[in-house]
Amino acid sequence: MKPKCLYTNADLHEHKFMKFFCLPACLESFIFKTNSLGITRFFILILIAGIVPSCAMKQALTFDAGGGLASIEGSESYSTGGGGHAAVQIQTIEVSDNSSVNAGVGVSLQGSSYDDMYVSGSVRLTYLNVPILYSYKTNKGIYGEVGLQPGLLLSARDKYNGGSHDFKDQVKKFELGLPVGAGYQFKNGIGLGARGTYGLTNLNKSGYGKDHNLLIEALVRYTIDWPLK
Repeated sequence: MKPKCLYTNADLHEHKFMKFFCLPACLESFIFKTNSLGITRFFILILIAGIVPSCAMKQALTFDAGGGLASIEGSESYSTGGGGHAAVQIQTIEVSDNSSVNAGVGVSLQGSSYDDMYVSGSVRLTYLNVPILYSYKTNKGIYGEVGLQPGLLLSARDKYNGGSHDFKDQVKKFELGLPVGAGYQFKNGIGLGARGTYGLTNLNKSGYGKDHNLLIEALVRYTIDWPLK
């Protein structure tokens, strides 16, 4: 049985993005099915509820922002575009003198560009994220981090031929990302690094094809003690 496309062939000539939803269907991994997503959300809420009380203690507060390359992996129709994020994190669990678990909130701009014989443009996806990261920093200032990043879709725009189309209802509202990063933090609290975030969940709400966000960026961060003296 042929997959049901969201737009007619005529629309596809004017609206390249819809090829994104007309790819051959694939089965998703069990952990990303509807019931499992509900469990994931519940677990995240419990985790956040458990660590928020620790914010009243003396902790490290980190502001970070980055920019770089964003793409949608899985469709040959898409190429790399620009992306980035801005966030604030607080140390919630001190594992040791050199390692901790940090939780935060931020906004990211992701998506991809496309260009073919019909039309060229870009897909822009904006997310509200809650990164939960395990961080390890050596005594020399070199650090590494890895974790999970639940995200809530705020907007989805397809910009082409001078126009803009809202297709938020065609993209899954929840995304679970896997951020991995490394860098160097100076003694004055300023840090420089790089981070890659891969979307573990399929973007396609229709279920036709599998596509995932990928964001690779250089970032700058600044860490202070919180609460301030």
